[in-house]
Amino acid sequence: MTQPPAPTPQARIILALFALRWLGGIAENLGAPHLSEVMATVMLAGLGVVFLFRMRLAENSALFLAGLCAWFLAGSLSHLANPLADTGATVSLLTLLVLYGLFTNSAVTFLQHPGALTALYRLMAGFITVGFGLSVLQIATSTGFVETGRDMVQRAIGSDVHPVSFAIQIVAASVALEILRTKSGRPPGPMHFCLLIAAGLALYLTLARTAWVMALITILYVFL
Repeated sequence: MTQPPAPTPQARIILALFALRWLGGIAENLGAPHLSEVMATVMLAGLGVVFLFRMRLAENSALFLAGLCAWFLAGSLSHLANPLADTGATVSLLTLLVLYGLFTNSAVTFLQHPGALTALYRLMAGFITVGFGLSVLQIATSTGFVETGRDMVQRAIGSDVHPVSFAIQIVAASVALEILRTKSGRPPGPMHFCLLIAAGLALYLTLARTAWVMALITILYVFL
């Protein structure tokens, strides 16, 4: 049986950058200060270099670019309307969008070979498995995220530093897992279903209603 082609250098860089960002969130949960933000900056710079080196956009990316510009405009206007708002938080949010956008664009354009798709599937599976395990541990040991004024409510943060950001990552990983399975032509076996169930449970433990709505919209979109 012939082996699938190995991931390209660009694909290896993209996968490594995602893994670093993921491990940075776990390390910050264990006490390393600001490591998640540092790894996000490293990931953003690395994806930027990959993009500038190849300058490739995904097909039909006009809507993506229009949405990116609209988001930046809305964020800038919102910040101007609230002069007392934290400039750093606004810039961080807008930069995070660029990070997700560059990762999506890089994944679509450079992760096409069977070897890269298999590696990314395993990475998403590992992300969901570790995130689920950490979420259950955080709730069981009362070490999760506690909102001001809701001292008795524990929210899982999984492998990130905030329940909402982790929940959005879980939704994205679940969608990626299903897309990769379909693209690879593999049937949905028991392990695949277990991963999706684990992702759903981790999402529930975050109590992140924003991500719940996002997941519901995604499911409805698939059925429609």
